[in-house]
Amino acid sequence: MLSLKMFCEIYDVGYRNIMSRKSLCTLPDYLFEKQQGLIYIHEDKLERRHNFRDMVHKYCQTFYYVLSEHLDDKDISALVCSYRNSSETSMYVFINEELFKEISSSYICYRIHTKMWITFRCFREIERKLKRLYPEFNPEDLLEKRYKEK
Repeated sequence: MLSLKMFCEIYDVGYRNIMSRKSLCTLPDYLFEKQQGLIYIHEDKLERRHNFRDMVHKYCQTFYYVLSEHLDDKDISALVCSYRNSSETSMYVFINEELFKEISSSYICYRIHTKMWITFRCFREIERKLKRLYPEFNPEDLLEKRYKEK
């Protein structure tokens, strides 16, 4: 646990920014603790959530490349929409405009985009099904082989 002022100095985040996010409930209350008149923040919880967001983003990008070997963007968006009832057009736009957009590296920006989470869940389900059929299936190995061929 770090004091909020020290956290702001280390991660170059504005104190008022954090306090406004806390009051607007965009940062959950379990991250903060008040002791002896000082506000402390659980850095480890925020870091775990931040790392999880990065892992979800990287996984979606990796698995997209695996699927793009055999499917085009329209088919991938239809596949994701069959998993969750949503618009194919909006998912197509998400894949083309948001999936490969650089995400904020700030520690206070830890939320996962809703469509990213839907895509992640769909891709994980596809991966589990493929692993049941082909136990040696590993998307990262496929990408590495593809990279070495070029």
